[in-house]
Amino acid sequence: MIRCGRGLKMQKKHTASCSSQLARIAHTAFATFAVVAMALIVTSFAAAGGQTEVTKPAVPSGPVTLTWWGDSDFEDANMQIADGFNNANQNITIKYQGFPYDAYIPKLQAAFAARQAPDAAQVFGSWMPNYEKNGLLAAIPNAQEYQNRFYAPTTAGYTYKGVLYGLPHEFNIENGGVLTYPAMFKAKGLAYPPKSWDEIVKDGQALTVMSGNLFKVRGFDFINTDSVMFLFLANILQQGATYWTSDGHVNFTSPQAVKAMQFEVDLINKYHLTDLSEVANTDIDSSDTFFKGGAAMSMRGPWVIAVGQQQYKLTDFGYAPLPSFVPGNPPSFAAESGWGEVVATQTKYKEAAWKFLDYMMSKPIEEQFNLATYTVPADKAIAQDPAFAEKVPLMKTSLNMLQYGRPLGLVWDRDFLSNAIYEGYQTMVAKKETVEEGLKKIQDSVNTMIDQHTN
Repeated sequence: MIRCGRGLKMQKKHTASCSSQLARIAHTAFATFAVVAMALIVTSFAAAGGQTEVTKPAVPSGPVTLTWWGDSDFEDANMQIADGFNNANQNITIKYQGFPYDAYIPKLQAAFAARQAPDAAQVFGSWMPNYEKNGLLAAIPNAQEYQNRFYAPTTAGYTYKGVLYGLPHEFNIENGGVLTYPAMFKAKGLAYPPKSWDEIVKDGQALTVMSGNLFKVRGFDFINTDSVMFLFLANILQQGATYWTSDGHVNFTSPQAVKAMQFEVDLINKYHLTDLSEVANTDIDSSDTFFKGGAAMSMRGPWVIAVGQQQYKLTDFGYAPLPSFVPGNPPSFAAESGWGEVVATQTKYKEAAWKFLDYMMSKPIEEQFNLATYTVPADKAIAQDPAFAEKVPLMKTSLNMLQYGRPLGLVWDRDFLSNAIYEGYQTMVAKKETVEEGLKKIQDSVNTMIDQHTN
């Protein structure tokens, strides 16, 4: 999922409108990108033969200035990285520039199209397939070494046709954990945390508070673009199935997919744990509802923990594991590639850029970034280090789940996928379509989008 307003230094930008607004921005940007990037390829990259560079050249001896772009939400962490590198390298200077998220996507695309791309850029893995396909990114030297260091979902978005084009900072996990108020469980005499989905449903019903037909406290909330999609995909995987066909299309009409989506519909229509009343309110996210006391449990990625601690100044909430949809089966989940670093093909200073990326990917700097931004580490050694977990105790639930993560898959336009599932879900809850009908419509629209990219 593509997020804004996250991490220890970023709460001022955290609004519930992030998910829906940024999805629209990204979707529009990707549509524009196909034309812009292809024009660039025809006029420049193709003329160069389209060769991918994988050899790591020597670092230049003369002074070099590298331009590095990033998301301004990470300003403090990025400036610390740039300053540290500059202090340690007399012949290479990093000139960092950050951009607000909603301006950053089109800024990158325009820069690459105009052959004015930064030498290095901090990007989100889900943006990268079109860049990689069109030859705009330099291949990573020593790729296998890096692949072995990082969890598979963190590099999948940076990989195209077996070639690695970017290095990740984070494991972008939206599954496996649920925000909770342990005191609410204790007040109702309920065991904490719930160990199965049956217990989540039962406990959620006990914890729900209504005022007439309105929710004062939702028993279990998950109504946001990310959670609706990732819960659906996880519950398919946890049945031992897949949502991919052998030819690279999605299969959302399998018995397992129907069962997974029917369960999500039942969470509202049968078990009455939440509703869709806040969907139209773009000023509030489901996590905000939780932090304001409006939900007893809320499914959201661990990135919101820092929002609760820093923006809402809360210390009484927990982050409990979500059980497997099928008791006894692994709690497998899908994850897209999150924030990481790439180098532009057109840079004149690849050797210096590789040295900078090597610095950023060193264990001390990666850990420094993860702690400063409250992001889950992509690096297995950091994520599995008990000392790191002790510094971020509420992240332990997510750290313990990483072994079960699987790459989301090559969907080309991730926001199209999530919006199709989210909008289709609302139609099914409203009983305008059956689950089978709704899933068939989602499947057809997503596969049409995939065909448009691959053909």
